Amino acid sequence: MLRPRVSLSLSVILAAFVLAVVLSAAGSVGAQPLPERLSSDLSPSATLAATAQLTVAISAEPDTLDPALTFDGGALLISVQIYETLIAYAPNDLSPLPGLADDWSVSADGKVWTFNIPPNMKFHDGATLDAFAIAANFNRWWDPANPHHVGAFDYFTYLFGGFKGDPNCLLINVEAPDAATLRLTLNRAQSSLPVLLASPALGIASPAAFGNLDTQPVGSGPFKFSNWTVGDRIELIANAQYHGRAPQLNTLTFKITPDEVARLDDLSANRAQVAFDINPATPITEANLRSLWRPALNIGYLGLNRAHEPLGNALVQQAIAYAIDKPTLIATQYNAGDDIARQFLPPALPGYDATIGDYDYDPNLARDLLTQAGYPNGFYTTLALRDVYRAYLPNPVATANAIAADLQAVGITATVLISESNEFLNAVWSGQTDLFLLGWLADYPSADNFFGPMLCDQYLAYGAKDTALCSTLDQARATTDYVEQLALYRSASRRVHDTLPLVPLAHGRNLIVVRREVAAFWPSGMGVESFKDTYLIDPATSAVDASANGEPWSLDPALDYDISGGVVNGQVYESLLTYNREKTDEYVPLLATYWTVSADERTYTFTLRPGVRFHNGAALDAEDVAFSFWRGMLIGSGLDTPQWMIDSALLGVTDVTLLIAPDGSLIGDRGALLAQPAAARQAACETVKQSVTYNAVNRTVTFHLPQAHGPFLSVLATPWGSIMDKDWLITYGPWDGDCATWASSYAITAQDSPIADRVNGTGPYMLDYWISNDSIGLTRNPLY
Repeated sequence: MLRPRVSLSLSVILAAFVLAVVLSAAGSVGAQPLPERLSSDLSPSATLAATAQLTVAISAEPDTLDPALTFDGGALLISVQIYETLIAYAPNDLSPLPGLADDWSVSADGKVWTFNIPPNMKFHDGATLDAFAIAANFNRWWDPANPHHVGAFDYFTYLFGGFKGDPNCLLINVEAPDAATLRLTLNRAQSSLPVLLASPALGIASPAAFGNLDTQPVGSGPFKFSNWTVGDRIELIANAQYHGRAPQLNTLTFKITPDEVARLDDLSANRAQVAFDINPATPITEANLRSLWRPALNIGYLGLNRAHEPLGNALVQQAIAYAIDKPTLIATQYNAGDDIARQFLPPALPGYDATIGDYDYDPNLARDLLTQAGYPNGFYTTLALRDVYRAYLPNPVATANAIAADLQAVGITATVLISESNEFLNAVWSGQTDLFLLGWLADYPSADNFFGPMLCDQYLAYGAKDTALCSTLDQARATTDYVEQLALYRSASRRVHDTLPLVPLAHGRNLIVVRREVAAFWPSGMGVESFKDTYLIDPATSAVDASANGEPWSLDPALDYDISGGVVNGQVYESLLTYNREKTDEYVPLLATYWTVSADERTYTFTLRPGVRFHNGAALDAEDVAFSFWRGMLIGSGLDTPQWMIDSALLGVTDVTLLIAPDGSLIGDRGALLAQPAAARQAACETVKQSVTYNAVNRTVTFHLPQAHGPFLSVLATPWGSIMDKDWLITYGPWDGDCATWASSYAITAQDSPIADRVNGTGPYMLDYWISNDSIGLTRNPLY
């Protein structure tokens, strides 16, 4: 959610951000200096909370602690603390990261995936964790003839389409040729396999414990099972032999508290520090509590069966979209924290296209479109639903009635039909309904999981299958090129927007309430959060007063031009070099190890520091550096962003559009820019790319200046010289890296940037939370 600039004084409380001590191996507390930039910029002081025990209040007892045999969110929440998966999700954007496999590769045909398993890993019971043990887990899930295949394993069949021998099963072979290699063979290309393998249901267990996992779980994760007191609590303890970064908590307890009021009372009394399953409508007003929202990986929508006339008429479809008053619908029928859906994919998913506009409420236009379609007096139809609560549809009947009223206002009479859930779903999927209210919740964080089940399976809900859409989806599944895959998903998003098989309504979000001393806890769109990096601080000693600065406009370092944003971005992002303390005419390397300057001071070449990773785990490379500068120069506009300083040095002008129209007539005017010849826009983009080149093998980046520019190094040392992950930027947009498309993103404001409220830098701190008009919390970067 974008946060407008405010003029009032605002204390930016950087609670987790000012951590100054860590727990020693013996559990005592000892001082440790903060990173240099943080100390010099803000001079905070803080202490770690004396306790290393965290209690989490949950609403129900899990049905099992064997993740392969449950769909229960509470069971999976506990399981992810105990077990690990072959691939992991990045906490901030759910992209795939190394898990138990530290690397993987895929064959040219996309069917054979090979995973490298590092040595010296152990399960909690001391058994060796290697490729053989991981293969044993896959065979347990996949092979009905395996002696340990006891149970339904429904989640596996849902993800992979069946078991061994089933022609629909994605997986056709599992092998471990040696202890360091796991190989999975598929019956078809499936580019989303890594995110499937990161599913918490595929947690790897010790083979020696296969028969008792439901009550005696044994994994390799940061926490070990300790005790389960039925009806009361489940206790975990830190895994002292954990192969990764040691957990910061000694004890992690899940307290079973069915009553919501009791869960909140436990928080208030500090008997618990985190509470799940809180009604989003519940006001959280206590100063020592804060509300966190899970990123929405769902969609509530109005479906249109285009086989039922006149719903097959494109003008009628558009009229329906324009007739629905989404802002009022969200304000009256949805919960606090829920967002308007502007396209089928949720914003948190790779493939979301930030350049797609919505069908904004316009009843007059809706009437005109109906007239053009030949229905000046409207028409009659039906609107079907089931009265079942979902996060994306919390008030189904009232929502249906509100939509029917909006449609009636433009002449469309929609009779609301309510039926039992199974009856309703059967009618929808068999093509018997006209309009219908439905939704979807991600099983795994991939656009494929939205487009495929809803729009490209063998259902008749929306009329005839859109073969163009489904062909695009097939191409995205087959490609192993991530950038190409994202472009295809964006194309699919555009196709759904334009052809209107459905009108997106809302993304529903779930509320988690935590005490303010909880740090490094990130809500997950998948609904299962890890406490591996979570720790507790003493909020009484961890406040930094930045009231003079106000609230940041944005956390997009290429576009933000205010002091508050610079203060925050300076801690989460890094540049190639930085000032030598207070000496602003001296520089020291940061992301670069060194640099050279040509005799004419027009060519600067930087060699990158090895081993640097972004917050999401991606490795820094030379293309990331070049892309960060290309993006800023192409989407920033003149003096409205700090990019004029970069443009002046590298292009010799203050705005990229001056390369096309030197009279300045295009500055800040995206529409006028798009009206220019494509060849002129392409040439301007190529000039930008030629100004910053890179050598991937040598890990060097070279800046080519049109003339010597005295303050160039000073410009690079500012937050506007921050380096970001290319793939992450392409995922969120607005620019996909193609010179043919940059003009559509030109002159985007800092507030409207898709990364205005998310960060992914290389700096010592990560974004923990942002409570608008209240506080921003940063937490230490475990990869720093």
